[in-house]
Amino acid sequence: RAPARLRTPRVAQVTDFGVEPGLGPWYVMELVEGETLQHRLDRDGSIPAEEALPLFIALCEAVHEVHAAGIVHRDLKPSNIGLAHGPIPVKLLDFGLAASVDDGFLTRITQSHQVLGSLPYIAPEQFSGARPAPAQDLWALGVVLFEMLVGRLPFDAPSTAALMHAILTAPVPPTDGFPPAIRHVLESLLHKEPAQRLASARAAADALRRVDAVALSRTLETPSLPPTRALPSSPPIPPGATGPLTPLPGVAVPIDGHDPRAFPRTAESPSRPHVPPTAESPSRPHVPPTAESPSRPAGLPPTAGAR
Repeated sequence: RAPARLRTPRVAQVTDFGVEPGLGPWYVMELVEGETLQHRLDRDGSIPAEEALPLFIALCEAVHEVHAAGIVHRDLKPSNIGLAHGPIPVKLLDFGLAASVDDGFLTRITQSHQVLGSLPYIAPEQFSGARPAPAQDLWALGVVLFEMLVGRLPFDAPSTAALMHAILTAPVPPTDGFPPAIRHVLESLLHKEPAQRLASARAAADALRRVDAVALSRTLETPSLPPTRALPSSPPIPPGATGPLTPLPGVAVPIDGHDPRAFPRTAESPSRPHVPPTAESPSRPHVPPTAESPSRPAGLPPTAGAR
């Protein structure tokens, strides 16, 4: 009944529900065309900031409407966030846990594989049996935002026990490369104390609307360029001069994996090929014929030592 009370296009609508004897409660939800955020992250790793921020702001608005209806989702994660086609870019999916908000968390964690699969998105206070509250969804929003921008979870570990310890004690990973507004939202959403988190999902959306997404993209993606080769317009080198080649602005083109700037250029540089003199070259000195030369005039006596 809880999801059926939500009448907003940002949430996949519940069209029917009931209880099946021997099986339990069931409900039928709207078919959403598109893909989940999990599919997008699996395919691309992360999402460019100029696209991620509007999507996350729409997600925050959807969560705010859920909270305004007195419902806590409690299972916010990429596989429960639909990226829909059409004017509404984000739809919340799967309110299976929100439909039973009065159940004890420690009971569910031993009975539901779904909750175990959502462990990276569970707020620290839930491990001590805290009652459902909007602050738990705000924590999950922080994890999702970090994952969208960076392409990995903020807290990760090789085992369940180690992951729970990290969620409870580890600080938020460094976010020095983010603009101040992003750092503020992440650190506030991922605060260990629920009372210290942002007041609402809409407050997070309002803070992120002030972020310059283009500047954020340049901050997160700084390309490295290979060595630059000299342009054909480089100045001539005087004959006999040596020295390193000064790099000029141009297209970065590595040569056989080596930087041409590391080798000195001389007057015999490959750019000024040396052609050896031929037999007819005027630069070759004339050598007079020797005793064995076939050009020796006939009739002359042999020289000393000649046979």
